[in-house]
Amino acid sequence: MKMSETTVAGTATKRRWRIPPPLLQDGGAPGPEGLTILSEFRSELGAVLWKSLRTVVLWAEADPASRRNLFDERAADRRQLEILAVAPDDERAPRAALEDLLCVLAQPERADPEFVGVVCSRIAAWAEGMGARRTQLEFQQAAALSCPANPWFALAVGNGSRDLAQYSRAEAWYFRAVGLARQGSDWEAYVKAYLNNGIMMFRRGALPAARRSYLKALRRSRRQGLREGEAKALHDLFVLEARGTNWNRAHSWAQLALEAHGPGHAQLPRLAHDIAYFWLEQGVCAHALCVFMETLGQVNAGERPTVLGSLARAAAGNRDLAAYRWARQELLRYEPGPGMAEAWVDMARAALALSHRDEALEAAHLAETVARSRREGQMRFLAESVMNEIEGERRAAAERPAPEMPAFHLGTSDELARKLIRTLQLAPARQSVAAGA
Repeated sequence: MKMSETTVAGTATKRRWRIPPPLLQDGGAPGPEGLTILSEFRSELGAVLWKSLRTVVLWAEADPASRRNLFDERAADRRQLEILAVAPDDERAPRAALEDLLCVLAQPERADPEFVGVVCSRIAAWAEGMGARRTQLEFQQAAALSCPANPWFALAVGNGSRDLAQYSRAEAWYFRAVGLARQGSDWEAYVKAYLNNGIMMFRRGALPAARRSYLKALRRSRRQGLREGEAKALHDLFVLEARGTNWNRAHSWAQLALEAHGPGHAQLPRLAHDIAYFWLEQGVCAHALCVFMETLGQVNAGERPTVLGSLARAAAGNRDLAAYRWARQELLRYEPGPGMAEAWVDMARAALALSHRDEALEAAHLAETVARSRREGQMRFLAESVMNEIEGERRAAAERPAPEMPAFHLGTSDELARKLIRTLQLAPARQSVAAGA
């Protein structure tokens, strides 16, 4: 995608950033926009939410000069009555936010775009708390349409679309956020958009595209002195190279990432997990298990499935059946979502290492099902590889005994291991995140 063009006026040359138009729906989605709200809220509340959304979208897409007569003069009064009729029946309804949106009906020519965007974001946050992820996305998009110059609203739509596996929609909004951020010199939003696009590409198995996004984020972070963005980009580059088994490059990125994070950094537990996983991929299990156990209580609830899958693999490598069983039972408590396919692939590998082939096959099937529904190509390939390996072993004449694990030896990672342990020990005490919080 060409992101800029050059125009010449006299002797001056000016570069302008091309901002992609908003993609309102992913391919194959039912129309019109917002219809999925009615599938998540089959009640009067759903009808009011849908009407409010359609009102905002119509207002946002209208020419500001023609908004004065966009709605009937009694429309605001009718909507107010509908809101009042819903609220007594459902105390969870976002009544205040819905009433704030009445400004669009009452005075469409004077409604403030930024205010409308913020109110739509409040309803999106409420919907997220209700577990209504599609309603959340629709109101995030309404916020972005209401205030089209705000890159953070566009970024939220990209994130919501990605988490619902609507990747075409997500990519369009990420690049729209990049363009808006560059236009307004909002470099933090610019870096976030590239990092989040890289995460999406990584999950889909498009490693070269992920690498390009991470490197763009890293260069801009260093140029603008954004330490958080730099630390995150270094971390993501380490994980990417480790996934590609580029061990030397991965080790170099890990060293830089650990230095950029330092003791007490909020993302240090996540980095520690990924470095331990790097050791796990190289067959070093003993210390990895200790790190996974340490980080499990420090990551947020959404990251716990990933750590549980890693912990199970390390436990299997150490022949710790109790830890493997515990991790498997914990993982069964989680619903399909981001990171779950990878967690079940690791669980399948753990079961296979322990010669529990039925459990390995069950975990691989779960991983493949989640990966297929979320269109995560690389995870689906890995899940299928595990299933093929199990079937191949079943066809063998006799079962092979479980292989002896190599003695614990960090080799070239020894210095990194010492530094990681020191950094974790220097971090202030954290309150553990309760399971399922």
